[in-house]
Amino acid sequence: MSHSLMKTKLWEQVQEKILPVYQRLVNDELLERCSAGKTQNANESIHSVIWKNCPKETFVSKKRLEMGVISTIGGYNFGCFNSLAIEHNELSSVSVDISHKSDKRRLAQSENNNSSDWRKKRISNKLAKSSKITKNIKKEGETYGADKF
Repeated sequence: MSHSLMKTKLWEQVQEKILPVYQRLVNDELLERCSAGKTQNANESIHSVIWKNCPKETFVSKKRLEMGVISTIGGYNFGCFNSLAIEHNELSSVSVDISHKSDKRRLAQSENNNSSDWRKKRISNKLAKSSKITKNIKKEGETYGADKF
């Protein structure tokens, strides 16, 4: 549909701001990455860590939330040990041990999640789940969706 046929037209200033973003989003390199299933990005990952440490269900003050986010980002970027070492002048031996174990566990989990075997398992599980959903829809009919109740 051409712009002249649109009922609600975009102002020139808005078009100027949106066009560079649109051009980056339709970049062939980005689209190839997305079509290969590589859409998980670092922002999504850090957000999940932040919400795990600062749950939305628990009310805290803005200052406490900011401190939690800063602490989480520090741990995410630099590791638990380095983050603690920056925040505190002296660390007990227990704190050092726990932070080193946490960093090792995080790195091992990251390496495990990026292994080809783990990827194959995730794809296999996804296909099995999709197959199960398809079988249930054929058996019971569609039970979830707009105006299905």
